Order: sequence, then structure tokens, then C-alpha cells
Amino acid sequence: MCLLPACVSIQLPQFKMIKDTLLNEVDSDPLFQFKWSLVFDSYRKDVYLMSIQSQTLFVNDEQDIAILDEYLLNQIHLPNFSKDRLRIKDSNKGVRQIFVNDTLYETQKCDSWRPTNINSMLDDELAQVYSYLLSSLDNTSILQQVCQGAIQNIHTVILKNGNIELITQYLPYFNKQITISKLVAR
Repeated sequence: MCLLPACVSIQLPQFKMIKDTLLNEVDSDPLFQFKWSLVFDSYRKDVYLMSIQSQTLFVNDEQDIAILDEYLLNQIHLPNFSKDRLRIKDSNKGVRQIFVNDTLYETQKCDSWRPTNINSMLDDELAQVYSYLLSSLDNTSILQQVCQGAIQNIHTVILKNGNIELITQYLPYFNKQITISKLVAR
């Protein structure tokens, strides 16, 4: 017999059934290994990583789409959040243009992507916790890019073995960060 918080008790045969159900949940989605989490303010959805004609996309059956070009989400459309489509274009000179429905919204000046560490990103207490967690992960690195538009903003990418595990990018039109992260270890 097991006791769970809130004084719920389940018998051992029920525990096995619950465990099997939870484990089968992962197995029930044949695309689970390609599933990522998209978080944009209170909008939270699962998306799937796809590659079509050398383009990397995050999509779902609700028509959310985010197209990735190296470390930049350069096209974003979340129709259940907003009808607006964002397109982001970088030039070779560090100039970034953000278009909303094909109309220029903002121009930013962006630095190159630079390695950083967790301590420079968080306050001291959180930095110690995350630093410990990241130190246990071999071949994990953090890159950041600073861009200056109407406000200064920072984009962050966490890589493991050279593959993106998390990307967070500021979208000035919405004045919010969008984050796409891997749900399972590779």
C-alpha cells in the first residue's frame, strides 16, 4: 500500500496499473522522440521537430509553426495566440529586421552569439542550483546573443553535444519571450 500527498492511498495492484498507464503514455505517441515544448507567455503547446528540404520546423496539428535557422526562430505563426505572422531576417552586418504580416516592425542591432555561463544569467542562489545541474551534463554549453532595438534583449540557446536543447528568443512585437525546449533526453 502506498500513501500519496493529500491522504490518498492506493493498493499495490492499483499502483502497477497507474505506473503502466503512465509509461504507456510515452509509448502511445510514436513521435514522442521528436516532441518539444513551446511556451509563449501563458500559451503552452507541444510541437514536433521536423526537417523539410533542409529547413528545421517546429509544428503541431493546431497549425503553430516556428522555423529555425541555426539559432534564430526566423518565422513564427501561432494562430491560436495571434493572427499575426512574424518573420525575422538577419543581415551579415548584425542587423536584424522583424516583420509582422510582411510590414517592417523593428530593426535591431545584434551582437554575435557568444558562449556564456549560467552564473552570468541568474542571481547567485539560482546560479548555484543551475550551475550544479549543468555541470553534471557533459558537453552542455550556453550561447547568448544581445540585440538592441527599442529595448535591449537577450536570446539564449542551450546546446548538448552540439544539438539544441532549448532556445529562447525575445519577440518585440509581443514584448515576450518564446521558448522551445526538448522534452526528452537525446
